[in-house]
Amino acid sequence: MQKHYRAYVRLVLGLVGVITLLIVGTLYWGDPYGLYQRRDLMGLEGQDRLVKPHWLADSAPTVLLVGSSRAQLMLDPALVTSLTGKSAFNASLSGANIYEVRRMIDHAFGLQGTGDDENSGPEMVIIGLDFYMFNENRPASAGFSEDRLSRTANGQINRFHSLADLPATLLSRDALDELRRRLKYRDRPCQAIWSPDGGRRPHDYECALVRENGQQQSVSASLREYMGNTGGLYGDYPKAGSDMEDLRHILNASPQGTELVLYIAPVHLLHLEMIEMMGLWPSFKDWKRDLVSLVEVARTKGITVELWDFARASAWTQESVFSKDQGVTANFYDSHHLHQRHRQHFLEILLGRREPRAGEAVRLSAATFDMSEDTLAAAVKTWAATHPEDMTRLRALYAESRP
Repeated sequence: MQKHYRAYVRLVLGLVGVITLLIVGTLYWGDPYGLYQRRDLMGLEGQDRLVKPHWLADSAPTVLLVGSSRAQLMLDPALVTSLTGKSAFNASLSGANIYEVRRMIDHAFGLQGTGDDENSGPEMVIIGLDFYMFNENRPASAGFSEDRLSRTANGQINRFHSLADLPATLLSRDALDELRRRLKYRDRPCQAIWSPDGGRRPHDYECALVRENGQQQSVSASLREYMGNTGGLYGDYPKAGSDMEDLRHILNASPQGTELVLYIAPVHLLHLEMIEMMGLWPSFKDWKRDLVSLVEVARTKGITVELWDFARASAWTQESVFSKDQGVTANFYDSHHLHQRHRQHFLEILLGRREPRAGEAVRLSAATFDMSEDTLAAAVKTWAATHPEDMTRLRALYAESRP
């Protein structure tokens, strides 16, 4: 009896082992998250918090690009490499708050102490800043995990960060479902394409512009996303101000000699009018003033840092949306994502290869801040007065968002 029992146990264990190996092998070679086979991937939206920390650990870039989805679209690592001759990686996360941005930067610099002798850390960090990032009521997204980062929040080395997602990506039902989904929809058009350097080619946004009234629909949807009283990115924004501690950490913790380039991302003037309509303009202005103050203090400590403001009244941001749909010629995909055709011009400004055209951007400093903000407020007011169709639609959307 015992002999038969032992044989049965061995058979069961053998079958379990074979099935496990089949699952692991299938997920390794199928690799739905792009972690084990370095290649471009389609439809990675929603998985960037899982994937990018591991891609970054494999990349050891000289130039780190980080921010939200706005930075995903505008900070093209291939273009940065072409312009600078230096390797670049885009570690931006969709919908990131400033804590997530800070932790991705911590991760990049922390990789120096986890056994990779060739990684001396980025020489330059370009950081896209968005007003909503500093909303104290917005926690890190559900997919964000400290376990996959090279440093803990208090600076301790995490030597096992590269192992954090092995079970989830090689031996889980979710991974099998993701592989099945990718196989099923691999030929579906209008999917963004993600590259192992963190770059994103936004075919999903491009396709939206081709639809009838495509830009108008996308702008309306994005404004609703920000205006919602509960759950809106601005709807529960604390009027008293923004928590700047994570940005202060970024500035102070960057290794000596690192060049930091901060910028406020461009948005359509409808987006700025929305901020005004929601009563957040004073908070928005105070937030920018706090940014300037932090940068000025950092410079007194010998930190190389500059701050650009692209949320201005320019040829990019002033076109009418609701008087006539711009279609594929639109400068913005929605209220806050600038069209990818402006990437090179945008990056050339950030990298000091060209000066901005009238109104495109300004370097913010304490000496010029008040004049710069007065100029912006006047331009926004003038635009609102001369674009009645756009303002009528914005007021209607705002009324819909109120309970």
